Amino acid sequence: MSGLPSFTYYIFAALLTLIFSTTAYLGVKHIVKLSYIGVPLLVVLIIAGSSLAILRWGTPSMGVFDATALPLVFGLVLGTFVNGSIVLSFDYQRFCRKPLDAALTGFINFLGFWSFIIILSGIPAAAAGMDLYGTYIKLGLLPLALITLFLLAWTSADNQLYSASLSWTLSLKTLGKVVDRRKIVIAGTILTSILAIIKLHTFAIQWLSLLTSISLPAGIVIWTEYYAKSRMKLAETTKTWNILAFIAWALGSLVIYYLYVTRGLWYGLLIGFFTTFLVYLVIPRK
Repeated sequence: MSGLPSFTYYIFAALLTLIFSTTAYLGVKHIVKLSYIGVPLLVVLIIAGSSLAILRWGTPSMGVFDATALPLVFGLVLGTFVNGSIVLSFDYQRFCRKPLDAALTGFINFLGFWSFIIILSGIPAAAAGMDLYGTYIKLGLLPLALITLFLLAWTSADNQLYSASLSWTLSLKTLGKVVDRRKIVIAGTILTSILAIIKLHTFAIQWLSLLTSISLPAGIVIWTEYYAKSRMKLAETTKTWNILAFIAWALGSLVIYYLYVTRGLWYGLLIGFFTTFLVYLVIPRK
């Protein structure tokens, strides 16, 4: 968009990642302050874009329903929900008084708010019959869109960096190693810069599909442990590895990867869910 030489991308990738990591380094209070600006702007942009687009071009046509897109839709929505819930689970547990509150927070955030964002953000482009970037230019909303996009990228990046640093800190602590969370943020910033420079985002759809097959069974194992096995008095506290969880996770991941990722069958997700759940539920513990 800037018309600058292509090599400047690498400079911007490293520079912006460094900027985005500052709030993650400083802590959750600074992340919240940034979100107080970015999230309302995003809502304003989406509502303004949708309203102006409908007033100018009318209600968008639904078109022909494409059933072949269902596997991708299911995977992206569910993958986003479970990935986000797992990544931010430590934050939810810290700031929520009860496990049910944490579960409801994750559900409302990822399936509620982000469904609102995904559905409404597509209305302007559908009504105009062009890409979203061109639509915002036609509506005179490009400056607001660029500012919002910058802040949205910032709030997303610092949340992920902060949550990842917290998760790694707690994981290392269980191994008897105490590491400053901010050092992990620095390491994560360096890794993120490298991934941005090699343009990992160009494989976003493939990466999300792979993450779906890996992360969804992990979420099922966690939920089964809490809501089923522990309630049935089958779970016990141990400092060793939970081998049964890894077996159930591995089998569920293989089923989802084969049926959903390679074969493109949307019900592969459901079969993977039940495979993970049943395997973890029926394997007896000694």
